[in-house]
Amino acid sequence: MQTVPVFLINLDRRPDRLAQMQAEFGKVGVEFERVPAVDAKNPSQDLDGWSFDPRISTGPATLCNMLSHLSVLSRVVADGIPLAMVVEDDVELSPDVRDLVSRNDWLPNGTGLVQCEGSAGSRNGIRLLGSAHSSSPASGRNLHRLHSRAMGSACYFVTGAAAEILVRDTKVCLPTDHLLFNSAVSPLFRRLGVSVLLPAIATQSYGGSDTDLRKGSAGVRRRTNAGRLLMLFTSLFKAYPRQLLAVARGARFLDHRFRP
Repeated sequence: MQTVPVFLINLDRRPDRLAQMQAEFGKVGVEFERVPAVDAKNPSQDLDGWSFDPRISTGPATLCNMLSHLSVLSRVVADGIPLAMVVEDDVELSPDVRDLVSRNDWLPNGTGLVQCEGSAGSRNGIRLLGSAHSSSPASGRNLHRLHSRAMGSACYFVTGAAAEILVRDTKVCLPTDHLLFNSAVSPLFRRLGVSVLLPAIATQSYGGSDTDLRKGSAGVRRRTNAGRLLMLFTSLFKAYPRQLLAVARGARFLDHRFRP
């Protein structure tokens, strides 16, 4: 029995991706609800009034992707959902997803967000992770506290409490994976209780997300030299000291790859 709702973010103009994900979820035997993505080419929400982090290059599609995720998280909060799974429309899934959505009580206290997307093939999937602090309903897959950044927001679990923090307190536009899973730049990271599932149960495999960061793209806010210096300052005086402390407490760089 499926207890955890699964929300799939999908652009109206990408029925091909919806068909791919219908097949993907059909293979693993999991039901999902489609949530229309905010489209940068024809936005359904007001894009004005957002401030941007100078340390990260961003643009209209970046903002719309973040707003799409916040739309799902708002639904989680409004409906009082204790645990939800959020998926983008370009992933390959492990059959173990069935076990993870069969219960909504498997996250330990202090964990509000779990990244489930890992790298595939030769892509770099190294993360600074603590030792396993909890098992999951999927045999052989455990939760590890995240102490570095883990790029990718294509598949994750979120509690209602963490969703509320993100919806209420997100004030600056960041790429969604930076907002959720980058310990250096996310202003909310330490409050969310972020872990990763190891081995990962999902990987992006259908061409990746739309991007507006290509050279010459309209509306892109490029990182300036001042932003680069600010990022260097953040790394030297915030991220690296915390990571060194985590290593001293037993954290290690581990391979976070997708395993079907």
